[in-house]
Amino acid sequence: MVTVGGSPTDAAARTLLKELDAHFRAGTASPAVARFNDYRKLNKAITTEDYAYIMRYFNEKAPDNAYLPELLLWGNDALQLVKPATQPKTIAEVHYELAQAYL
Repeated sequence: MVTVGGSPTDAAARTLLKELDAHFRAGTASPAVARFNDYRKLNKAITTEDYAYIMRYFNEKAPDNAYLPELLLWGNDALQLVKPATQPKTIAEVHYELAQAYL
């Protein structure tokens, strides 16, 4: 995508979920964690909703528990992005996914 004129940020966003799926099908979560962390470094505009979705995605699809330490960091980063009164449903979703990680 970059070679045809797309920005690296757009290319990373458009391929993220497919790459995560490929890593999960291969049977390991560690490369998927690394891929998402690379995406986080590249895209500073990740929202709390994005974090909640990715956390749910990992909780539901990851083949092993290698992602759990990072998921806790992602949850903390997500919660730092909002004030509790502005997005209570999203904050509840982040807390729910954190709780799922502890199960």
